[in-house]
Order: sequence, then C-alpha cells, then structure tokens
Amino acid sequence: MKLILLMTEQSEKGLDIAAGWQDAGAPGITIVHANGLYSLQQMLKNGEVELPRMLISMGAALAAALDEAEKNVLILLCACEDDLIDRLIAKTNHLLGDLTEAGHGVLLVLPIEQALGVRRHT
Repeated sequence: MKLILLMTEQSEKGLDIAAGWQDAGAPGITIVHANGLYSLQQMLKNGEVELPRMLISMGAALAAALDEAEKNVLILLCACEDDLIDRLIAKTNHLLGDLTEAGHGVLLVLPIEQALGVRRHT
C-alpha cells in the first residue's frame, strides 16, 4: 500500500483531480487547503497581508499571516494499493500538466507500513 500526496497551487483543478483519482479507482481522497511558507513570506514582504500592530517575532508574523492569507496550495492525499499509482499519476499529469515541469505541482509516493480503516467508498 502507498500514500500518494499531491501539492499544487492550481487549486481550481483540485476537484477535477480528486474526481479523476476516484474514477481511476482510488478508494478515498482527502483534500486539504494550505499555505506554503515561501508564499507567506512573499505576502508579508509585499505587504499583501495586514499584520497586527505589535508582533513579538517573525513566527508571530507568520501566524498572523496564516490567519489572514487565502490558502494558495491544495493538497490531495490518497492511501491506495500499489497498482493504482501509475493511473493516478497519469490522471494528474493529464489534468495539471507534466509534473516534471516547474509550476504544476509536486507529487510524492510514500510506502505505508500499516493502514487501518482504509476502505473503498461506494
């Protein structure tokens, strides 16, 4: 069993990718909206996020930015059998573009040592 994890800034395509993974046989997909640290730092630097008047540290500044910033990264997670991985990667490349090129996203495939509660939704 593997965990396939996709991170992309093309969040508008998230539901299409999740549906594509589901059509390809993925037993379940979790979608998480998040922020990348670099993007938060750039928003702070460019003044795109308004910070409280008194901040103790850069950590506090980033925490405040997290509260105000629009989530700019979409993370999709799926625990699935090994034989699905190539289909999910192909579906992702089809919908996002070639992941080996910059700007499309990052996809990781990790081994799962043990999984409890993973079941196909019908």
